[in-house]
Amino acid sequence: MSTGKKIKQFRKDKGMSQKQLSQETGIAEITIRQYEAEKYQPKIDKLRIIAAALGVYIGELDPDWSQIPFDDIEDDLKRDLSLDEQVILQDYRTLNDNGKDEARKRINELTEIPKYQKKEE
Repeated sequence: MSTGKKIKQFRKDKGMSQKQLSQETGIAEITIRQYEAEKYQPKIDKLRIIAAALGVYIGELDPDWSQIPFDDIEDDLKRDLSLDEQVILQDYRTLNDNGKDEARKRINELTEIPKYQKKEE
């Protein structure tokens, strides 16, 4: 399945509209539509943002993920991640598919509990 179709599938699985994904990612709605229609392939920085918004591993979106040199991926990810986030990502990558699903569920559950939510400034 292509990247665009995977984005669409995960977006629909999350019950999100293209507009909501656009708002969540800061990527123009027309661009989201074009990715899903396979008119354009998202670059790694956009793919990372979309994956984060959909709560999936970036490799789940891009069938050619293995073609991207690991050093490029690692450098790209480290640019915007704190040390804690990098450690969490490394731990996440050691999990099998069932473990990854469970980790995403648990993180999602934590985001719903007020005492764990960030206070808006």
